[in-house]
Amino acid sequence: MRGSSKGVKNKHLRKINKKTLIWHSIFQAKKSNLFDKIVVSTDSREIQRISLQSGADKVFIRPQYMARDHSPKLP
Repeated sequence: MRGSSKGVKNKHLRKINKKTLIWHSIFQAKKSNLFDKIVVSTDSREIQRISLQSGADKVFIRPQYMARDHSPKLP
């Protein structure tokens, strides 16, 4: 979840029915029972904090050079 989104600023922190988009994403992933662990990759400490509060098992902070418009998925 990229913190420096260009299209909609802080879109992952926006609320839908009083819950952040991050929470909804993690909740649906857990509810699906398809995953053993929910892991989030982000460049934002705020997204890291909210992801962990929302039930993510692990959050990796990626460096800024991996959080740009043209950064490859797997450098």
